[in-house]
Amino acid sequence: MSASAKRRGLSPEGQAKMIASRRAKPPYRHSPETREKIRQWHTGHVWGPEFREAVSRGTRQRSPESRLHTPETRERIRVALSGKVRPPFSAEWRARMGAAQKGRHHSAETKEKMRQAALRHPPPRVPRPTSIEIALRDEFDRRGLAYGMNKGWGRWRPDFTFEAARVFVQADGEYWHRLPDRQRCDREFDQAAQAAGWKVLRFWEIQICENVAACVAVVEAVLEQRLGDAGEIL
Repeated sequence: MSASAKRRGLSPEGQAKMIASRRAKPPYRHSPETREKIRQWHTGHVWGPEFREAVSRGTRQRSPESRLHTPETRERIRVALSGKVRPPFSAEWRARMGAAQKGRHHSAETKEKMRQAALRHPPPRVPRPTSIEIALRDEFDRRGLAYGMNKGWGRWRPDFTFEAARVFVQADGEYWHRLPDRQRCDREFDQAAQAAGWKVLRFWEIQICENVAACVAVVEAVLEQRLGDAGEIL
């Protein structure tokens, strides 16, 4: 029995009748005029704190079982979606979404909560390498340097790790790493690494794009300096 049927107190026979009656009717669709009214109403609309608190309180009061699909419902959804591929969003749809989100900003309190949550929960998967990371990686490989890429270190995932020399190499994109929140996170990482005896080398996107060989030459010099005269870069 579904969660909605339980809340209504329906018996299995009543639930079967309700499902049969719904299937017998054609699916309801809003008219284009109604959809346009709904779209205009939502554009630029901001829910008040009282409404958001009421929704949050209602969600917390519901039992965990009522928030989840039953195994039967999950199986029906899986079968219905099997083999289907979501079509790409049209340029018009993306333009509408961009216009609707334009001018919306998280409050300072919300951004701080998001930052703290991100710090408590490091990314569960290895991120896809960027073009500048790939450029550094290829140059490292060409020179025969052994490194770790996106290896977890505490709650961070440095771009490149040279264990023996205790050196981190970071490839910083021009946009993301100039944002205040991103710069604060970078400073926290640099301070933690320095306190643990590591050296952090950062290269901006423009430096890597203009001369990746020069960037890697700096890395090689630092590795040799930190490893002494051993002559073997691990």
